[in-house]
Amino acid sequence: VRAGGGVRKQDPWGPFRFNNLTLRYFHYARSDGITLSRSIDWNIINMFKSFWMIGAGGQISLPSTDDDDLFKNPNAWMVGTASGWATWIFFSTDPRKRLVLNPAIAGGRSETGGSAIIPMLSMTVNPTDYFSFSIESRFWSDLEMEEYVTVLPRGALPISSLDTDYARIYSSLNQSVKNISLRASWTISPDLSFQLFAQPFQAGGDYYDFKELVKEKTLDFEPLQSIPYDPDFKIRNNVGTFVMRWEYSLGSTLYAVYNLNDSNYYSAAAGEWISTGSNSLFLKLNYWFQP
Repeated sequence: VRAGGGVRKQDPWGPFRFNNLTLRYFHYARSDGITLSRSIDWNIINMFKSFWMIGAGGQISLPSTDDDDLFKNPNAWMVGTASGWATWIFFSTDPRKRLVLNPAIAGGRSETGGSAIIPMLSMTVNPTDYFSFSIESRFWSDLEMEEYVTVLPRGALPISSLDTDYARIYSSLNQSVKNISLRASWTISPDLSFQLFAQPFQAGGDYYDFKELVKEKTLDFEPLQSIPYDPDFKIRNNVGTFVMRWEYSLGSTLYAVYNLNDSNYYSAAAGEWISTGSNSLFLKLNYWFQP
């Protein structure tokens, strides 16, 4: 179920070119009546006569039930989700200018103590009509209090007071993400141009305060001292695409594309980095036959 409405003032007034306010309610449920998500969202966007923009929004999440873990393991249970709130604010300068800035920040907190803060910055530079460059950075600091870890047979746990066949393991997770996207476009001449996209990415997760779900569809947990392996992880990836386009003859074009894919994953359980790469170079030649 989705319901909502909005108010938009199209005519300029005071310092504003237009204003837009929306309010929405979301309610998602399974066919058996179990509620998967309930939230109230609001957003407001204001554009000034200078074409600068400022906006803000928020969300109130209501208690519900999460069935995602059932797709990870057939012996998992549905688990409750806590109520919480989130809010964000963004700002944008005039997109017609040579330099465009888009800073933003988002954050939130759950009833059980989880929290997140996400500062973001996007910048576009157009020094000439033939060259443009943009960078978007996002740094995510997230604390989850009921993060799914795994499902273990009862005998795999050193100590537990429960007598179910399987132990549904959760924990607190302190997670950080650094994501940067770089884009550039350079038109040297009508016949020759270059495009670039690069994305260095880093993430890490620290699991602690392990616990076992006591009852399905709830947030009732029993503390555990430890589990048989360490699920902590680190990720360091670098991906990119570099494209050269050369129209060497009227209607005939040569494309050279280089794809960079450098992936590195550290597993605390294995105690080592696992690296994979699939760098590749493609050439494409189009030739226009004239009658």
